[in-house]
Amino acid sequence: MSTPSDVPSPSNVPPRPAGVAPPNLGLSLHIRDTHARVRTAVASPSFCDDQRALLQATVDRALGNGSGGLGDPLSLMFLLACAHGRPDPRACAGVGAFCMLYVLALDLFDDVQDDDLAGKPHADAGAAIAINSAITLLFLAQRELHDALPHLPRAAQRRALLALADRTGLAAVTGQHRDLLGSAGAATPDEVLAMQQAKTSSVILLAECGALLAGGDDALCAHHRRIGEQLARLVQVRDDLRDIFGKEHSPDLATGKVTYPLACFLEAASEDDRREMTRCLAELPGSMGRVRKLLYERGAVAQSARALETSRRAIHEHVAAMTVARPGYLRLVLDVVDGLARGIYVVPDLAPTAALRRPGPGPFARRVVEERRKLIDRLRPLGLPEDVPALVPWHQPHWMYVPEHHTIYFPDVDDLGDEILPFQAALLGCSDLDEPREHLTAQVPLVLAHEMFHFWRDATGRLTDDHWHEEHAANALSVAYAQRYEPRALAGALTLADRVIAAAPESLDAEARQLLMDCQEPRRDTRGYGMSATAIAVVTLEMVRRLASSSSSLDDRVAELLRPPLTAASA
Repeated sequence: MSTPSDVPSPSNVPPRPAGVAPPNLGLSLHIRDTHARVRTAVASPSFCDDQRALLQATVDRALGNGSGGLGDPLSLMFLLACAHGRPDPRACAGVGAFCMLYVLALDLFDDVQDDDLAGKPHADAGAAIAINSAITLLFLAQRELHDALPHLPRAAQRRALLALADRTGLAAVTGQHRDLLGSAGAATPDEVLAMQQAKTSSVILLAECGALLAGGDDALCAHHRRIGEQLARLVQVRDDLRDIFGKEHSPDLATGKVTYPLACFLEAASEDDRREMTRCLAELPGSMGRVRKLLYERGAVAQSARALETSRRAIHEHVAAMTVARPGYLRLVLDVVDGLARGIYVVPDLAPTAALRRPGPGPFARRVVEERRKLIDRLRPLGLPEDVPALVPWHQPHWMYVPEHHTIYFPDVDDLGDEILPFQAALLGCSDLDEPREHLTAQVPLVLAHEMFHFWRDATGRLTDDHWHEEHAANALSVAYAQRYEPRALAGALTLADRVIAAAPESLDAEARQLLMDCQEPRRDTRGYGMSATAIAVVTLEMVRRLASSSSSLDDRVAELLRPPLTAASA
């Protein structure tokens, strides 16, 4: 299918008996359980109907559909905790609910102070009730914090969590007070960064809670704290840029806030530039174009981007210095960090964390690397390009060749099995993750060949924009390859296909069957592109079944789907 009290290490994570379903370990399940606790908290019968409705609407707006993922603020805490081992799901849900309710309370206070309730649940209720709701959310957060403490096994952890909550709360209100003072509270770029780090100390809270959930000591907590501090700065500077350049009007500038780009401008501006900016700010919102031009031309945007990159590099360096049980989770943290910066500028790769982008030492990754070596050796007589793409582990359950990155992404089953294998287990109809792990490992020769044939079609100029035609071509080539070199892997794939298709026959509907007929030639339409992940898996497996009954040899398929190859003579 391509489709504990001390910090745990790989050697002391207790084995799970075969056939026993794992606890809620994956990120999406952590977030689901935490969201459920938050929704239960605001649904308390202690509240009158109107109050409960406002609190529930506030939570619904913040949590959305509850699907979780890397975009959820809670992901930082869970990813950092999971990097060290497998934290107690009950502690994760309790501490996560405390953090989420705390963040919701501060956000609501911020909306009142910025006169920004319009379009939000408390718009009609007004500022007074909104303040009361924010206080309510804070009290609920305190209750969740109290309830979470028994799930932290050591007294030192419990004391550290209480001290962290106290320190974070005081930092937040101090930063918010300075923000409300405008230029009197923070005027220079350094002052604004310090104020913003304090104001966004909830990011530090989440990062340090990750260390506490992992059973970390003071040194580990301090390490996580430094990651949180730099991420808080990065988030705030990015938000300041988006406030000016990503919105029609700037709410921050309209309320007189000195944001980081503006502080950078004012620090270096001439008297004429200052007067011009003062004029523009007085004429908002009609002068937004001139404000943007001044900030860009006078280097404030470039200085803001440098501040972002300074924080990003610091996070990478802190991550690189960590020794953890499951490094794949740190790679996910960096994916989040880099994604935030990538929305502003082109982010360069960084040497300190380059190893996280390479196959690790685990058995699945070693199998991937070895099978690629065997594949290249076997097919070398065909004269195919040997400038092979990089192999990069990731958190998705499927493999993917991305031409623009010259990269094949493969599931990080070794470190991120808790994120990847539940999808495969659902296809197989089993609760144990060991079985899908075995199937994925057995299928590596076939699936790796599939992705390499995508690359070779790209390198020989045969790659098209039709996804399903390319799936047909790569499957035809990989099946022919397996028939010659990996018959056991192909036999396993066919047995797997029979099982999965029998469990979801509805996925092979009329549209799917027509698609299987049409995919042999490239088309311009997008038929079948809106399928569910399960339907895509079923259609792909049915395609493999049909191709396995073909009499076409590997030589036939290469002549049909790869020729002419890019050789030294034709290059």
